[in-house]
Amino acid sequence: MINPQRVDFMTLRLLLAVAATGSITKAAQSLHLALGAASTRIRDLEDRMGLPLLARHARGVRFTEAGNAVLHHARSIERELAQMEFEVGEFASGVTGHVRVVANASSIATVLPRDLTGFLKDHPRVRIDLAEHTSREIQHLVAEGEADIGIFAGSLRQEGLTVMAYHQDTLVASCCKRAARFRNGWRRRPAARVFSRGFVYR
Repeated sequence: MINPQRVDFMTLRLLLAVAATGSITKAAQSLHLALGAASTRIRDLEDRMGLPLLARHARGVRFTEAGNAVLHHARSIERELAQMEFEVGEFASGVTGHVRVVANASSIATVLPRDLTGFLKDHPRVRIDLAEHTSREIQHLVAEGEADIGIFAGSLRQEGLTVMAYHQDTLVASCCKRAARFRNGWRRRPAARVFSRGFVYR
């Protein structure tokens, strides 16, 4: 088993640079490393892995299957570090919280902007990311941990969520006067007429 403490990020950055340039020499130059030092880093990592990571040829190098596996994880680590730097930078600039909100179109078009404005006025150091989704998608996103709060309409269909009433809307049916469902005394049975065929609601 490889000791993760012995795999330093500079060597992973070197592999990423090799993938970008196709050359150990160019990769070393881009990171201001001596060619000998760069080659030693790669050779040491190959020794720790017990497998060659690069295959040398006349025009440069290519990654082996093992090398591609290491490269995949190196890219993931690079993304995680970038995200860490971004989040720490937000704290340095005064942001002390981050809330991911997903909401349906109706709430975004009506009450939610007003409520978020009031919240941010009282909590100016909190950052809110707002995205529009359908009510069904919203429940799934919150359940999967991809959003912190969801504003949706209708009944709860996703297990494991806590729900509370946020706002009550009055719905008005809108239809062309010539539509069949609005003829022959539809007011006596409005729900049956409106829902008898497809309708649009978000």
